Amino acid sequence: VAIDQVPSPTDAVASPFAGVKGFFVSSESKNKVAANDFLVNYIGTEEVQLDLFEAGNILPALTAAADTAAPARTVRAKVRPSDIPGLPAAARYAAWDGRSRPRLVAPGAAFALSTGPRDRFAIATVAPVLGGRFAALGLADLLAPAAAVSVAEETPEGFRVRLAGGGRFAAWCAARPAAVRVGKKDVPFSWDPATRLLLADVPAASGRTPDVLVADSPRRGPRN
Repeated sequence: VAIDQVPSPTDAVASPFAGVKGFFVSSESKNKVAANDFLVNYIGTEEVQLDLFEAGNILPALTAAADTAAPARTVRAKVRPSDIPGLPAAARYAAWDGRSRPRLVAPGAAFALSTGPRDRFAIATVAPVLGGRFAALGLADLLAPAAAVSVAEETPEGFRVRLAGGGRFAAWCAARPAAVRVGKKDVPFSWDPATRLLLADVPAASGRTPDVLVADSPRRGPRN
């Protein structure tokens, strides 16, 4: 048996960004019912979760225990789009934390990011503004909304976005679009003139990834 070190991009020894510890029932367990009862009704209790926190300083997975062990506090930071690796080049970006209005920032300009009163972390979605009018923010209910966007491009009809699946699609739009279409079908959407946030429910497409068209102009009928 050999254990290799994780490759390091520098001379320093590589270390993981995060570690995970957990309990599970082995497939070889001779009494799965009792083992599951032990995990759910003993290990999973707030009292035992707090005991584990005191013993190993590991934040409990149980929310009630986590709130007791480490009360939430507001943390503030400033982020620049130019600091984010792999972000496509653009003159402006839309930055959105999922709660407040999207903000437009230049590549080297910093925007503020902060946790809420009960948040453990804050995540900002940063997307390039296309044509000065549109930025695909992704699926709003995901932890990282932009991860669902595989393609975002300007077309003669408007802006086409390919998503990894269905859900509540969010985008920054400078003006209210004429329509939002999935395939050839128009879907209902909302657009807030104060925040310029577009939201549309995109149905999941069986066996394929949904294509969303945010149209600048109404659908044209067939020519005679």
